Amino acid sequence: MFAYYQSPDYESILCYKEASNRAIPSLEGADPILDGSFHYRKNPIAKCAVAAMRKGYSMFGVQHGVLCSGSATAPETFDKYGNSTACRSDGEGGAGANQVYLIPTK
Repeated sequence: MFAYYQSPDYESILCYKEASNRAIPSLEGADPILDGSFHYRKNPIAKCAVAAMRKGYSMFGVQHGVLCSGSATAPETFDKYGNSTACRSDGEGGAGANQVYLIPTK
């Protein structure tokens, strides 16, 4: 349920590879909206968008269905490892891959 926050507008960019030396750092634990175990989080894209927006970030990524990442430098680093075809059609990334989103400035 989204009653306690408003999701910002965001648009999907593409799917990009991710590695242990992350191209976009994790936001897990950085905002209370990223509640509970990320393995079972509901509405992971919208919640990640809100967490990124609250930090003032213009870009975020969702990996493997739930892991939220974002940073001020993400626009310069998100494609560090190149494009990927591992993202799922639900927009929630994939194994070793971030579905990357842009939060447009208004």
